[in-house]
Amino acid sequence: QISEAVSESIKKIVAETQQHQHLLLADANSRTAEIENDFKLKIQEYVAKVDAEKATLLAQLEKELNARQELILESARMRIDELNEEANRLKMGVLREAQAQSSAKINQITEQVVALGHEDASNRLASTTTTVITTKAAAAGETHV
Repeated sequence: QISEAVSESIKKIVAETQQHQHLLLADANSRTAEIENDFKLKIQEYVAKVDAEKATLLAQLEKELNARQELILESARMRIDELNEEANRLKMGVLREAQAQSSAKINQITEQVVALGHEDASNRLASTTTTVITTKAAAAGETHV
């Protein structure tokens, strides 16, 4: 009987121990799930915060890059404008030179035409001959009565 009583007590203790272990395991699982959920939420919040910081920094970077790009483009526009002005200035110089050469050529041709005109006039005067016609008129002396 004592052995049975001890055996029954041991079975009861083993059953209670198993029950406590199941409760302990359930509590551990429950608390672990809570901790997991808490940290999952904290991680999500942290990721959202980091994403917001990242978005802010990227927006700032984009703004800075746009400003720098505008400076680059403005510099390029100014350089192109300067080149165009220089090209126009050179073209005007070439045009003035061409006009001066044309004017000089026209003056030279005009002088040649005037010289040829004087030469032609001199030739005409030199080749002009004077023809003198002398007529002798003799009066026949007839008397009519």
